[in-house]
Amino acid sequence: MYYIYELWNPIDNEPIYVGYGKHNRKTVQPRYKDHIREAIKYKNNQIKNIQKLNMYKIHVILQLIEKNIDIEYRFPYENLTYEEACVKEKELIEYYGRRCIKTGSLTNIDAGGRGGRILTEETRKKISKAHKGKPSHLKGQKLGSYSNERREAISEGVQRFNDSEKGKEIRKRSNEKKKGKPSWNKGKTKENCERVAKYAESKKGKSRPDMIRKTPWNKGKTKETDTRLANVSKTMKDNIPWNKGLTLESKGKTYEEIYGFEKAKKMKESRRNTAWINNGQENKKIKIDEIQDWNNKGWVQGRLMPKRK
Repeated sequence: MYYIYELWNPIDNEPIYVGYGKHNRKTVQPRYKDHIREAIKYKNNQIKNIQKLNMYKIHVILQLIEKNIDIEYRFPYENLTYEEACVKEKELIEYYGRRCIKTGSLTNIDAGGRGGRILTEETRKKISKAHKGKPSHLKGQKLGSYSNERREAISEGVQRFNDSEKGKEIRKRSNEKKKGKPSWNKGKTKENCERVAKYAESKKGKSRPDMIRKTPWNKGKTKETDTRLANVSKTMKDNIPWNKGLTLESKGKTYEEIYGFEKAKKMKESRRNTAWINNGQENKKIKIDEIQDWNNKGWVQGRLMPKRK
């Protein structure tokens, strides 16, 4: 839940800044105290990029600190949603007025209601012009791969967000936007699409990671040369599949709709970053990162299917 905070000048008894914070913020320092810390770091020359600082706010806070005057904190609204906090912040900033446009005492640069600074079109063009022709500081660098612990932490973080109300709402909106829109590569091949052709060329001669050291049982075999394929072909000949023309009740539904939220969550967690391996006699389910170790012991990726009676 969010709250609205106000920084007040106790000498003039007037507000100097309005913002919003979050109760369950992970950092030790609450949001409303960040402004004091930022002003002190600026005074000690600990901030390299000062162009992004709100100098109205910095100077007012430093003046009060130098006079040994404690800034007063007020909390007019508590237990708000993000949308409510944005609305209340905007209303208060408009009510008190801002110094930069000479309507009040607040040192806020923008009108609030969205978080961050709203850039004008002229400012955007200046920033674009300043960065044009400059290579990225990461160009040519190779970033190291994540450790297993870091991968698991990222995976858990993504899963927590996907299971949250905000994550579900974002996915729902994304699905609604895609409805009725064909895939970008529908009807495209490497012969008529440059993007598909480049992707196909990049994959040429490379094995799929899940198929390394694994040969399909029917590779190079036909019903003329293999008894198993011949028997399957003979059995299926003139047979009409029992499900021809039928559709499942679960078609188009999500795991959550079919199995329920709890069971769907367990199923997704059990499948994440796992793979089946076998030694020709038994199957085993392991973490994807352990495949190489098991390959060295003679195990191969894949799952043995039960023999038909």
